[in-house]
Amino acid sequence: MTSSDTHDEAERCFARLQELVDLIPVYTEKDVELRRARAARELLTLRTAAVAASAEYQRLEHECDEALRLAHDARERGDMQAEGRELGRLRTVSELCALRRAPMERAAAELRVALAPGGLAEAAGVREDDLLLMDERLDELALDDVAFEALLAQIEHYKREYAAVYARCQELLEA
Repeated sequence: MTSSDTHDEAERCFARLQELVDLIPVYTEKDVELRRARAARELLTLRTAAVAASAEYQRLEHECDEALRLAHDARERGDMQAEGRELGRLRTVSELCALRRAPMERAAAELRVALAPGGLAEAAGVREDDLLLMDERLDELALDDVAFEALLAQIEHYKREYAAVYARCQELLEA
């Protein structure tokens, strides 16, 4: 490679580095969007888990109430067999309810932490007054899978190119 070729390569390399440096604000914004999308996705996952755990727990509580009511009705009718069957069901469902209580409380606590100041809601850019519209806002922020992966790939490509061009410029300076 001649000195002229090296000089031309250096000019191209430093020009590209300058272009990449000029893009830093754009990619900083894209990175913020990506972090918000990740936080929104995680918050949606936590919210879905909390809602599902609560619904399951409430279903089991309702089933306990129903079994207790049916056992009471059977006792008043003098139907000991039906009463025993309902008490057995009550015992089984009560055990399931007890087993589901801790996961429900844990999911609710994780969601509360995520919604607290400094939590995922803040990282996602969701304000307290947005909470009524949280699902719509989070869906918007979370991006669909294709958009999320495309944004991630764009940022990673930029970072790799910047690092490679910067390293080549360093080599050219040292040569």
